[in-house]
Amino acid sequence: LAAIALPLNIHPALPRIRGVGHDVVPLVERHAAVGATLHRMAPVVDTGEILGVEEAPLAPGHTHATLRTFNQGLSLRLLERLCALLAASPGPAELEARLRASGAAARHAWGAYY
Repeated sequence: LAAIALPLNIHPALPRIRGVGHDVVPLVERHAAVGATLHRMAPVVDTGEILGVEEAPLAPGHTHATLRTFNQGLSLRLLERLCALLAASPGPAELEARLRASGAAARHAWGAYY
């Protein structure tokens, strides 16, 4: 990670679901919303600074397969936002500053369980 100026990852779930289970946990726990999380990568999986979140209500009737597809769509929307900011930024430091300034992650924090 130290060799990359701005190591980013798009996690296919809201930050409260670290690691795996993004296509099952929201169904089992009956979450109101699902999403994708853009974060700075850190040595411990899904702990880095949250820089953006794409969130949508969890509609009834999803199965694990349809939820996986829905989350992939949310991840792609987050990637599109990231690409637009990347294209408008002269370098990694400016991109990181723009991501932080967007405030898209302000009310989100990583969940305690993995």
